[in-house]
Amino acid sequence: MVTIFGGRRLSLAAAVFASVATVPLAVVPAAPAAAGAVNPLERCLHESSSYQNTFNVPSTGLLPYTSPPGYLPDDLLSFRTTGSIQTQPGAGAAKGPDGDPVNAPAAGGWPAPGLRQFALLMRVRQGQVRLESNGSVPDGRTPGGTMVPWRWYVAGSYSGCLRVLENAPPSIEFLVNEPNLTDNSGRFISVGKHWW
Repeated sequence: MVTIFGGRRLSLAAAVFASVATVPLAVVPAAPAAAGAVNPLERCLHESSSYQNTFNVPSTGLLPYTSPPGYLPDDLLSFRTTGSIQTQPGAGAAKGPDGDPVNAPAAGGWPAPGLRQFALLMRVRQGQVRLESNGSVPDGRTPGGTMVPWRWYVAGSYSGCLRVLENAPPSIEFLVNEPNLTDNSGRFISVGKHWW
């Protein structure tokens, strides 16, 4: 169970501790530090004990995504994606979330020229998000860099760890880097993970 205490999410145990912190020390026995306790970034990097939400990204259009618990500053998120799409049904042109190693050209109506053709893209419509680790596909981001709102990046099969930086919760969208989405079939299956 998660509760809000002083504007931050806390586990039930943390909330109980916060509410009894003013009781004399003799009443509250000291608990040993949890062995191997790690911060949210370490949990994200090792993909341990997160809130998870599985969702489908259609191959034929844009998908807006908001984490059900909502985001707060310093939360971390990542996206792991599997599945495939057919960009030319019946022609055997199956593409995974990392797309082709060839970058999309500037001409031809590609949503993200210069990024991998047919890859799963993501963008932040609002809010500030910083890349804390690299993803499965290089796309010009470097750890410590901030994702620019409305600019597409490659989510691919793994987005890397992303940190929410400010109070405006990020609104995240996904799209396939393909100029003709209407004839696609199949889908990508993403697992959004969220740490706080």
